Amino acid sequence: MQLLRKRLGSYSVVIGLLLVFSYEANLLFSIINNLRPVADDYCLAGSADLSIFSYYSYWYTSFIADVTTLTGNYFLIALPAVFLPYGVGTSVTFIFCLIMISIVVIKFLNIKLSNWKKSTLFSVFVFLYALLAWVSYWLVLGRGNSGNMVSRGESGDMVFFGAILNWQAANINYVILPLLALLIYSCMFTERFKSRNVALAFLAGIIVGGSFYVTSAVFLLLLIVQLILDIARTEQISIRKFRNEIIVIVAAIISISLSYFSPGAQKRSLNYTQEVSRADIVKTAAEGIFTWFSTLYVPAIAITLIMGAIFYRLSKALKLGEFDLQVQKFILIPLSLSLITFVVTKVSELFAYKAWWHELSSRTLLFIAVFLLGIYLMHIADAYTPKEFSFLTLTIFASTIFIAIFALRQAENSVKERKLKWEVGAAQVTKDMDPFDRETAWVNACWIQLAEKRASLQEPTEIK
Repeated sequence: MQLLRKRLGSYSVVIGLLLVFSYEANLLFSIINNLRPVADDYCLAGSADLSIFSYYSYWYTSFIADVTTLTGNYFLIALPAVFLPYGVGTSVTFIFCLIMISIVVIKFLNIKLSNWKKSTLFSVFVFLYALLAWVSYWLVLGRGNSGNMVSRGESGDMVFFGAILNWQAANINYVILPLLALLIYSCMFTERFKSRNVALAFLAGIIVGGSFYVTSAVFLLLLIVQLILDIARTEQISIRKFRNEIIVIVAAIISISLSYFSPGAQKRSLNYTQEVSRADIVKTAAEGIFTWFSTLYVPAIAITLIMGAIFYRLSKALKLGEFDLQVQKFILIPLSLSLITFVVTKVSELFAYKAWWHELSSRTLLFIAVFLLGIYLMHIADAYTPKEFSFLTLTIFASTIFIAIFALRQAENSVKERKLKWEVGAAQVTKDMDPFDRETAWVNACWIQLAEKRASLQEPTEIK
């Protein structure tokens, strides 16, 4: 009888998941069809020639010089925007964000699966669940309006919710690149990495160094500190032992230097020539620490923790395999980096300009840390809690999943509403706030260039 109850419980979990994920897939399909470009997205696709050399050369000499950023812009924004239908093309970066989050989760779990079928099913499960957790985090955060309300307009922190859906340039700089750097770091300082090819280590360094100034600087600092600590703990110091780590650091310094001294970066720096005193830097850094703590909106953290806990229980109920959780690299490090990135961002704004979207990378790392902490805490609690779901547990879990589905439905509605406005003219994501659309002159100019590029592809070629 007890065995029958267990089997019925497992079947109920599978059926429930299938229903939730089927509905979720339908909402995701709608988002993919209805997303449209905004702000920089038009320019990144429309302003430069699409041959790879011309594209890199144009942006390197005029505006952007971070090689990893440029690569993301070219393959995830420019090419899809020109060659694919608007909805699908704009969705490529958004989907890639979810893939990066999924890879981070899978890497954290370090699960050993017996065959490719299980691996595929598990990857799909992680991807769909990551979408629910990701969207619900930003919606609940937006409802809370934490931080500096003045810089966010009437909508408060809902600007973040709009950005992670619609603004693909921001998704590359502040979501994909920090997660890519985190994944590279997670592979380093291991016996396996020490045996890797030197060229691969050099490429990893170029990627880290070319990942936007704040992200590059923060991860470069992390790598240097980690290297110093590991060398200090080594009884017999050997440069050869840390050869690949040193190569990554050197390559990252080269990459960030090439970006900083590029013609495009030097042109941009002319707009921000103000002198900044050391006292202002120290004061801003100290204030940044306290400001970061003030932006920790408890409901957003709570629902993300619970989503992590639910993920663990569902994974165990589905008997997917045993986890070997990488706590230090994917919980402690992202949590620390969230704070450090926030502080470095506030200091860097003294030399450039203040903008709410600069906080996205810090909040992304916080999401990763909290979600994975939820998994870890449930992993610890698993030894002390009943294997069967109690009524209270089911109520909490069901309520949380309902909020997550509601968040995804809100995301779909907002994307569809913006698409209807976009079809007839300018369509801001958030009223009177960045990211701006075609009501702004520079955005409209880029939109015209993109439209002309797309139109030229549809014109029949003359046969001579």
